[in-house]
Amino acid sequence: MTAPTCPACGESALITRTSRAQSAATREVYAQCKVCGVQLHGWIEWTSRLADGLLPPDMHRAKLPMSPAAERQRAFNMHRAQRRSEPDKQLQLGID
Repeated sequence: MTAPTCPACGESALITRTSRAQSAATREVYAQCKVCGVQLHGWIEWTSRLADGLLPPDMHRAKLPMSPAAERQRAFNMHRAQRRSEPDKQLQLGID
């Protein structure tokens, strides 16, 4: 992951001054650039899951949906696994 860059000077020299949790998925952040000194305020928010972790989804503190791309990949994987478990439907030629 790349470090966030300063919107004023473009350097990746931001340091977090304060960070407060607003919810299980959102943080309020105050930062300052080490190069130009600009002070910033913003939010970091997790909006979706890309993959399941070790905990089952019903135990997560933040109930985040799966991302659309992760849902498509999961459906593709399930379809592929189902196709592999089906018996082969090719005709037997009776050639020994």
